[in-house]
Amino acid sequence: CSRSIEAGNKAIKDEIQQLGEGNYIVEDVSNIIVLPLDLSNLRSIHQFIKQIISTNERIDYFVLNAGIMAVPKASYTVDGFEKQIGVNHYGHFYLVQGLLERIKSQAYNSRIVVLSSTAHSFGRLDFNDLHYKHGRKYSAYGSYGQSKLANILFAKSLADKLKSSKSNAVSVHPGVIRTNLYKPKGILAQVITSLIQSIVTDKTIPQGASTTLYGCLSPELDNDDLRGSYLVDCGPYQPSKDGQDVTGELRKQLWDITEKEIQLIV
Repeated sequence: CSRSIEAGNKAIKDEIQQLGEGNYIVEDVSNIIVLPLDLSNLRSIHQFIKQIISTNERIDYFVLNAGIMAVPKASYTVDGFEKQIGVNHYGHFYLVQGLLERIKSQAYNSRIVVLSSTAHSFGRLDFNDLHYKHGRKYSAYGSYGQSKLANILFAKSLADKLKSSKSNAVSVHPGVIRTNLYKPKGILAQVITSLIQSIVTDKTIPQGASTTLYGCLSPELDNDDLRGSYLVDCGPYQPSKDGQDVTGELRKQLWDITEKEIQLIV
């Protein structure tokens, strides 16, 4: 799926039909279908859910990979959510919720993989002001960290809800990778970002995808004690204290408020 069908088809052409970052070629791409999806718009998500239900009999791997990062000033989705948590968490929440019964009812193993980040460690969930509308001071990376913490807790909630099924959910830190996730504006900002990336980037795009693939495919993650795990470098890793959420209270509170705020709109 992609916000732009044209961009999605270009990715197939550039990265799958010819040697791209992954250094492989798939000759027959007839079974790869790009559908439109804008995670900042609940109406777009609803249309996507309807298409998936009507055209797909099964869901094997569900990778929640889309996201935005470090938006400089507080801005909002068309539905009124702060943009980073709106896209990175609320959009994914509504998408999965619409397909969850299909996934739970499947008679075979499937996985939901939620892309988080080590940035979750400087995130904090303020349930009284998740969207920075009631006096909470906004910061680009504080907001991003909040959304990435929400990703970890969302995966844990999904793992709880899928416990009686053959499906599971995990979250992933793919690594610090040079991608177009963050697109700074202005020449100076671009130069500074390029310099920072050259210092802190620790993985290529294929290397960064490896932990996501591990999350999809590893049989180890079927073990009950690894359900809802946070994965780093192809293995379980302990997130921040809030990310561990030992009592389960944080993720329950996040699920409830997310569900309630979405229901007020749809």
